Amino acid sequence: MNAADYVRLARALWAEMSDPHQSDVSITHNGYLKLFAMSGAQMLSKKTGRPFDLIMVDEAQDLNKVTLQMIRNQQTGVKLLVGDPHQVRSCVCACFSLS
Repeated sequence: MNAADYVRLARALWAEMSDPHQSDVSITHNGYLKLFAMSGAQMLSKKTGRPFDLIMVDEAQDLNKVTLQMIRNQQTGVKLLVGDPHQVRSCVCACFSLS
């Protein structure tokens, strides 16, 4: 198999995983987080129905690209991320660059 074959298989697998009408391949936790991030959906307050005034994240050094994208997509006033770059657990430490 060459690289194009792997890409084709990965796209077919993603299509099956993200289709709620099929049950042959179940979606993983990371899969539904990616769907949420790709949708651009907003996290809204149950009380007000509006975006939160503030989003705070502790241990931000452990965010991956998908959860960081979810935070970036939010239409909130303030995003406060706290983390220690010397305790990086994930393979991507982009958590300190929200811009």
